[in-house]
This record gives sequence, C-alpha cells and structure tokens, in this order.
Amino acid sequence: MADTYVMSNTNPTGWPIQALLSNNMHSGLFIIPDNDDPEGRFLYDPSGSYMSREMGSGRALYGPEVSPEDYLQNQLRDGPNVTVRKFATTPEEEAEIIRRADEIGGGGLAGCTTSVSEAVSGVGPFRGVEKTDWPVVLDRQLRGLNRHMDEAADLESLRRVLRKP
Repeated sequence: MADTYVMSNTNPTGWPIQALLSNNMHSGLFIIPDNDDPEGRFLYDPSGSYMSREMGSGRALYGPEVSPEDYLQNQLRDGPNVTVRKFATTPEEEAEIIRRADEIGGGGLAGCTTSVSEAVSGVGPFRGVEKTDWPVVLDRQLRGLNRHMDEAADLESLRRVLRKP
C-alpha cells in the first residue's frame, strides 16, 4: 500500500473572468510510497505553474525531486483555500493513475482539474469520481466519497498527514 494525495486549490483565480471561474484555481495530485522511497514519488501538476528542474513535458515529476511540502507552499501563494486529501491506494491503483496521467499529459490551458479527475476517476478509492473541469466540484466529490484517510490545509498539517505510522 501507498498513498495518493489530491490537492484542491479553491482560491479565487484573480483572472478578469473571475465571475465565471469563481473559486476554481487548480488541482493536482501526488503519490508517496509507504516506504517513502524517494525514487517511487510521483507528482502530477497538469496546466500548473509548479516548476522543478526535472518537471516533464506532461507536467509530471518522478523521484526525489517530488516535494509535497514545496508543492503545497506553491499552491498556498494563491491564498489559504488549499486542501490536500490523503487516500490509501494499492501499487496497482497507483500504477493505473500514473499510466493515465502519462497518457493524458500536460492538460493544456486551464485543463488541470479535467486531467486530474480523469486520471483518478473509477480507480480504487476514487470510484464515484466523475470527470469535471472545476476544482470546487472535484473537491466536493472527493469529500463526499468519505474515503479519504486524512486531510491537510497548511504545511504543519501536511507534515502530520505525510508521517507514516
């Protein structure tokens, strides 16, 4: 077993079409293996602005460069409305999520939530998640599943959630 974390940034976009977009800034996900082997880490930031020197063209990052703490700090620059939900996933489920993310790729302009929801939809604890374009809708779906093991909204709570028993 390992864990899959889905990040929902529901801060206002600040874009001129704010009235249309409302609080729908960004979605992303990362996977951390139970043994915390840095080589097994994965981060998917489609249509995102999170930059790492190792980030691939499909907006995926693999290995020791994946830092959940840095990723959360990057999202919190938009404001305080960021939630990371932790879900228990099997190696097979994680492999399927990663395969889908690789197939979907970078997401294009404002395609972050569409890509993340498509990557997880129907897999393991994400049964019941439907494809959506909106971070608020994806976050509501994830919360409504009642399958997440824990959640974090700041750096301190994320460190607690990341700790292995």
